[in-house]
Amino acid sequence: MLNGIAIYEGYEARLAARLMVLRYYEDFQAGDDESIYELLHPETQEKLGKENAMAWMEQIRETIEL
Repeated sequence: MLNGIAIYEGYEARLAARLMVLRYYEDFQAGDDESIYELLHPETQEKLGKENAMAWMEQIRETIEL
């Protein structure tokens, strides 16, 4: 029984991670940097700062276009 719970909890974590990556990709394709910023962990938001995050996303887009 405990193994089944551990597998289920592991599945939930993998599913959540997968959904997060899919949302990031969709937001990136749509150019929704604000939404991408909101996906970041609060500590990361605090350390990175919104302006830096927006600049970082713009650099990623420019690099991909090259």
